[in-house]
Amino acid sequence: MFKTCKNDNLVYYEPILALEARGMAEMLSELLNAEKEAIMAGEAAVIARALSGLQEDDDDPIIVLPAEAAAIGKAFSKLEAGKKKEKEAEESKGNESDHQNQN
Repeated sequence: MFKTCKNDNLVYYEPILALEARGMAEMLSELLNAEKEAIMAGEAAVIARALSGLQEDDDDPIIVLPAEAAAIGKAFSKLEAGKKKEKEAEESKGNESDHQNQN
């Protein structure tokens, strides 16, 4: 019944819905971070599961060998490090322009 009430009057129950959504978002974030760490560590089962989620239903199952998993994990780690460096460079550019605007 409570779920029906929430759906009937979204404005009234918006804080409750927002709290539930935040909890679910935190759980998803933790799950994705754990999966990301496992991929970077080269865990074959996690990589195969992630890749299987990208394929069509009628495709053959993906099998990832340990050597492939290690290579994928290494490449993924390099990719993430590059993204982090780019983000830090953008943030430092933003901080420099803010500092110049203040002077």
